[in-house]
Amino acid sequence: MNRVAAFIEKTGKAFDRTIYKPITHGVTYFYEKTKYYVLLFGISCLIIGLILKFMGIT
Repeated sequence: MNRVAAFIEKTGKAFDRTIYKPITHGVTYFYEKTKYYVLLFGISCLIIGLILKFMGIT
């Protein structure tokens, strides 16, 4: 029974190291990289929307 628990713990740590940690690291890295691009995209969409509103609709 003790060997089974040790085996489960070992596979859990291996899973954490090989699958879980790289995914979370990749997601946070991707978020840090794209955060500013998303912000710029939002601001540019807002500006384009305002320009179109002033030009065409009103």
